[in-house]
Amino acid sequence: MAFDVTTRSWDRELLAFASLNPEEMPPVLPRGRAVGGLTPAAANRLGLTAGIPVAIAGHDHLATAIGAGVASPGDALDSMGSSEATFVVTGEPTLGDEVRRGGFSTGCHAIDGLWYVVGGLQSSGAMVEWFLRSFLGQSAEKGDGYAELVALLEKAGPGPVEPIVLPYLRGRTAPHPDSTATLEFSGLREEHGLPDMAAAVIDGAAYHVRWMLDELARVSGIPLGRVRVAGGGVRNKRWLTAKAALGPGRLEVARAEECGALGAALVAGVAGGVYGSVADALADASPIDRMTAPATIRARYDAAYLDHWLPPVITRLRQSGLF
Repeated sequence: MAFDVTTRSWDRELLAFASLNPEEMPPVLPRGRAVGGLTPAAANRLGLTAGIPVAIAGHDHLATAIGAGVASPGDALDSMGSSEATFVVTGEPTLGDEVRRGGFSTGCHAIDGLWYVVGGLQSSGAMVEWFLRSFLGQSAEKGDGYAELVALLEKAGPGPVEPIVLPYLRGRTAPHPDSTATLEFSGLREEHGLPDMAAAVIDGAAYHVRWMLDELARVSGIPLGRVRVAGGGVRNKRWLTAKAALGPGRLEVARAEECGALGAALVAGVAGGVYGSVADALADASPIDRMTAPATIRARYDAAYLDHWLPPVITRLRQSGLF
């Protein structure tokens, strides 16, 4: 918390509160600069050559952004894993109170002169795993639960479904942090079964990501023209259809299975002299595919989000004084 993202250096005043000074802190190096070489002991353990350059690529979602080629102001990333992060690239630091109150964070992009704002949903893939465990008696380790989930989603048909899910299995971090927020189903009726509930879980996560992206566009002042999606969730076609239907902007899906590892490798390539800069390395970022949804499904998802999902969320925020 003592790093100044505007100057990309340690903040002397903040460090002084802990009786420290910048000279006592680790050196700040540009992305792609080797911080050292692989030690003989580590090289022997890994079966590699001692002295190989070691570079720091950044946190997981930043590395994923590099691997997915999310590197221009207004580009957005939806990183889908056990948790889900949305990430928008900006041309200057976004440090207003709305960012802080909204539960978002601002950091330095891997490319000089660029920054990002990021927010997260703690229970995205984790909520799917909870559903498999609680309703299908499956666990993520078994590996066969996802096939059953896909079968349920196919039975549910094209979305959206009528039950509404607020996807806060582990509280809400952004927008508007609320540790007391819970996972809730509403609108369940006797005729609804497991296919409807499975689809509602997927839709609920997609609605929340739409809200996060809308809020990121608002606090950053940058309209989102496109959103690139990466991570394990891209294998779920219904999930991608919901995201393509909800927007904002066009949806582009990264083909690389591990964009975070790819992004780290591209940064390592800069440190090893394969590329002249991180910007040059982006030429080898993941190819993408465009994902679209039929106009009728887009209209239905938009109505479900605006008329049924978002109003109760905003009402509770106002009741709690968070909005």
